[in-house]
Amino acid sequence: MKTYSIIKIGKDTHYRLEKLSVVAHRYAPLVVCLAIMQDPDGRLYEQIAEGTAVDVEMGYRLGLTLQWKGLIRTKEKNEKRLHLYCVGVEQALEKKIKQVWLNECPEKIVQQLAEHAGFGIDQVQSTGLTIPRFVVNNIPVWEAERMLCKTIDAFGLDTSKVAFWVGANGMINWGSHDEEGQVEIVSGENMVAYRRNEIEAMLTPNLRSSQRVHVIAPGMDEVKRAVRVIHQVDRVSRTFVQLEDING
Repeated sequence: MKTYSIIKIGKDTHYRLEKLSVVAHRYAPLVVCLAIMQDPDGRLYEQIAEGTAVDVEMGYRLGLTLQWKGLIRTKEKNEKRLHLYCVGVEQALEKKIKQVWLNECPEKIVQQLAEHAGFGIDQVQSTGLTIPRFVVNNIPVWEAERMLCKTIDAFGLDTSKVAFWVGANGMINWGSHDEEGQVEIVSGENMVAYRRNEIEAMLTPNLRSSQRVHVIAPGMDEVKRAVRVIHQVDRVSRTFVQLEDING
């Protein structure tokens, strides 16, 4: 099946993209997008402003697609091409917060961090802890969450696989659980290459970071978690996935 990519910038829709990629990481705060477009006379560079809303779509005609919304953070003119670097709704997690919590549980702190950034809460992991004092002083929400995890670690709980992410429903998740849904990547079907928890697959636009991936290859039949997911439409269309074990 043929793949396609589209980016809508403001009211204008552009179909002829040299490259379009969307990158998500379970343990990083932002989902980002790179769009490269032909711009031989620099007209697009002059017309398109940083901060403009974008709508991205990629996938298979009459098949699975990925739809993503964001804002242009920066733009670059590179020879006869325009490079657009865009960020998703997670940019709200960069909003700074200054607050003190006394005798509060981590789950409540996470809820208030999410609300400060303008998000509702989906699933939050229970820790059974009460933290006597937790202070953040004018730092981004995502950094405050990382500080909270370090504090929890000091109480003897392992947060190495605790993630703080915006789910498909637009709400915050916090914990070692997964995004809903499971995707199969199978040798001889949609798998291109597999090596040491790194998969190259045919474009798999329905896969999100933090989802479970059922990997079937010679000598292997395992379910793992997607940590980093890169969807890319270029001369060829691919999805690149970094995996981790769900437990341990």
